[in-house]
Amino acid sequence: MAGVINVFEGIDQEEVQEMVRETEEAIQKVLSEGVEIPLAPRSPALRRMQHRIIDGHHLAAQSSGKEPQRHLVVYPPGD
Repeated sequence: MAGVINVFEGIDQEEVQEMVRETEEAIQKVLSEGVEIPLAPRSPALRRMQHRIIDGHHLAAQSSGKEPQRHLVVYPPGD
């Protein structure tokens, strides 16, 4: 993940690390409990990275809400 984090020049690195942590935890919960999980609002650049992380786990996510509260919702397999 360190290489991914360095891609976000101009974005607070702690925010990027928090986004990755939150996304990975949500993925684990979606897979283990089979429930949809809304994530915290993020900038468009960070939401794009969240989509990539989620896609890498073969899960679906959809953006919801309006800026600045736009966020992803992660769905369990088959939803």
